[in-house]
Amino acid sequence: MGGARSFAAIADAAEDAAEKLIDVIGLCHPRWGLPHRSTIRRVLIAAGAPALEAALRRWATRRMLAHAQARTAQLRRRPGTATEMAWATNAFALDGKVATGSAHPEPVEQPVGAADDQPSQEPAQEQEQAARTVRAAFVSVLHVDSGITITQSAIEGGDEVAAAQAALEDLAAAVDLRGCVITADARHTVRATATQILGYGAHYVFAVKANTPTLYDLLAEQPWVAIPPAPGQAGGGRERGHARKESRSIKVLGCTEEQLAELRKAIPGATQMLQMTRTRTTLADTPVPRPRTARKPKKGKGKAASKACKTSKTPKSTTPKKTKVREVVYYVTSMDHTTATPAALAAWIRGHWTIENRVHHVRDVTLGEDASRVRTGSGPQVMAAIRNTVISLARLFGRSNVARTTRRWCRREEEALAVLLAA
Repeated sequence: MGGARSFAAIADAAEDAAEKLIDVIGLCHPRWGLPHRSTIRRVLIAAGAPALEAALRRWATRRMLAHAQARTAQLRRRPGTATEMAWATNAFALDGKVATGSAHPEPVEQPVGAADDQPSQEPAQEQEQAARTVRAAFVSVLHVDSGITITQSAIEGGDEVAAAQAALEDLAAAVDLRGCVITADARHTVRATATQILGYGAHYVFAVKANTPTLYDLLAEQPWVAIPPAPGQAGGGRERGHARKESRSIKVLGCTEEQLAELRKAIPGATQMLQMTRTRTTLADTPVPRPRTARKPKKGKGKAASKACKTSKTPKSTTPKKTKVREVVYYVTSMDHTTATPAALAAWIRGHWTIENRVHHVRDVTLGEDASRVRTGSGPQVMAAIRNTVISLARLFGRSNVARTTRRWCRREEEALAVLLAA
């Protein structure tokens, strides 16, 4: 909670903690005193990541359900917020993330009976072996409105789809998914994941890209030009900020029986096709021309010397140059037009970016996950679970700036303790 990024930093924080905090947490043994920094490291590495994830999942589920209940009661008092209620209470985002700093060489098994005096490998083979690295990676499920990470599953052997299915199983065990909406990027647009989500009674909104060529070609060849954009999009429209302007429009295509049969061959349960068009206008400064230096004055007097001392004209100030980028992305959903309006679909698609902006980016930049060199045992997953919990605590208590919040908790240990006890 204080922004510690490594085992050594956690040990330092434990040594510097106030006596009241140590007594409440029970960190100090009555006979042996505070644990040594190496003990803290060994415990975190050897900790059972599945057991820790299960405990944190139970806590996150309770807090998420309480938030959803309060949010629903708040929206019911306002007329015309059915779409907001659907988006706020039952949307989950599924996405994977790699801990770049945990990279280490992949262990290579030596053949049985290999001689110790065997000549070394060729330089090309050594380079190839050095290039094969293993990085810890995880699939997380986020409750969009509350910003709470419900569960997390480790990716083993590079199989992100299997890790996503494991995360969905944990989510279904903790939350009743009937009527919920799960959004995912194109990596998870596969038949197995769609079938699993439908089996839980939930719906999906999947992005479609070139990694599924059959499905992508089917959506790309539709007559989108003849379809007008849907009006009144919640979560869509126009935005301005960070030296850019962005506008979004969505087109929804209801399928005929023939189209529906062809679509469901590629992805089970699909009902509608969507086209999202994003137009982003950025302001970028043009390169400033380098001014020429003054010429050295010539020896002499009068007009010849003064003329030689004149410098070149000062270059004019640059004007911002607008750069416009247009992006077209396709989606499929298992909801029909009676279940989800275009406004709700636009809100769910927009809400999926919450897991990137409010969780993964914060873990990388603010909490330094990509720079962390923890890579032994279950250490990377344990640290990732702790980071998810810190971010969830900050969101629960209305802290939008996690960096400022961790600095505040580092200075005010009693406030951090109160947050832990209240959570």
